[in-house]
Amino acid sequence: MNKIKPHLQYFWWKYLIVLAAIIFVWRAVFTSLAQPDDNEQVVVSYFGSDYDMESMNNELYAKLTKITEQPLKTASFNTVASVDDSLLNQLIQTRVYTSDIMIFSEEIVSEDLIISMFKEISQDVITLYFTDNICDFEFYYINEKPYGIILNPKEGENNFSKYYSGEKKCYAFFSTESANLAATYGKGNLSDDAALLTMRYFLEVAQ
Repeated sequence: MNKIKPHLQYFWWKYLIVLAAIIFVWRAVFTSLAQPDDNEQVVVSYFGSDYDMESMNNELYAKLTKITEQPLKTASFNTVASVDDSLLNQLIQTRVYTSDIMIFSEEIVSEDLIISMFKEISQDVITLYFTDNICDFEFYYINEKPYGIILNPKEGENNFSKYYSGEKKCYAFFSTESANLAATYGKGNLSDDAALLTMRYFLEVAQ
């Protein structure tokens, strides 16, 4: 017993470090297990202003099971303050922002930015999904190739525009890292298409 006391007196900090390490590992494992897998959540990020994020989040949560049959744990719509092209590109390339759908207001969009971050989309896939009760919409083209979708309807109001109070156009793009695009970019399963169905919901005639 007498030998233990001086040992603890001089080496207590080592035990403290070991205890701290155990707590850190436990928290990391717990956080990892609690985080939904990519195909268990749909994340939409809007880069711009003039959007009622809270109302859209409430609507997505309330209608999630009607929008898609894919077993999701969560769906979220986030707004991000405007940043310049180079910083935005850097943030996305380093996966600071990881979203299935990224929406940019008109003042942020540039062709160089879009080409560096996204791939052209398949109009056949879009046509397959975007039918029935869809407001008339347009594709966003670069060099005659479709890269995104213009969310502002030509006429009337869709589910996206009813919470948008701005006057500029909004452009939506699909992340090549998404696991919820029916394997459009080679990631995920064909049956995991919640991001495509969420986009379709945005384009549907407002209820």
